Amino acid sequence: KCVSISEPVLQGHFPGEPIVPGVILVESCAQAATVMAMSMPEQREGLGLFAGIEEMRFKRIVRPGDVGRFEAVMEKFRRSFARVKVRALVGDEVAAEGTILAVFQPRSKTAGA
Repeated sequence: KCVSISEPVLQGHFPGEPIVPGVILVESCAQAATVMAMSMPEQREGLGLFAGIEEMRFKRIVRPGDVGRFEAVMEKFRRSFARVKVRALVGDEVAAEGTILAVFQPRSKTAGA
């Protein structure tokens, strides 16, 4: 993800000192975790839902001009519950890291109807 100064979330966070909010880094990590888990054949048609965050730590400010990369490694997957280690990186520097918990369920047959 190339962080641009024109992104709406940076307009007020913070005036004169734009930084990517931590909640955006967490959401990006959660999406990487869900995409990774849903790449498993038995989960392709499912829906990944955020179930929790554990030990998320922020180690580096992410600013406009930075290029972020998000990593997800499955730690445990049992039944429909996943525990995924995640990291947000800028270059080789860790910007944030922690554990995302997710629950996967089949999509409703009426979804989108």
